[in-house]
Amino acid sequence: MIFTVGAFVTVGWAVLLLLYGVTLRWVGFDLLLGAALAVTAALARRDDDRVSLMATAVATLVLTDTFFDLTTAHADYLPTALVMALTLEIPFALACLAYALRRHRHHHGPTHRAASPRGR
Repeated sequence: MIFTVGAFVTVGWAVLLLLYGVTLRWVGFDLLLGAALAVTAALARRDDDRVSLMATAVATLVLTDTFFDLTTAHADYLPTALVMALTLEIPFALACLAYALRRHRHHHGPTHRAASPRGR
């Protein structure tokens, strides 16, 4: 559900940015993120094992977007970018990673360590 909502919000945001004349690189990145969220939502609905990989990809994209938002923000926008990063983007990325790990463990069981070469 959250991935579906995220896809709609992100694509809507990208369209709004496009209407306000924001450069294509930002709009394109947000459309890529929206597509990744939509694919993740579809995989989650089908209970597909690959949802763990997509949720990890979404987290990576969100953290990348956050990094560039913070490092390229003009001084007057930096406080807003920082608040968004700390209250929305980073927590969402961490939730995606937690979801991916939980789904991976659910489908593959707990991780077992391989026996050492010496048989211990």
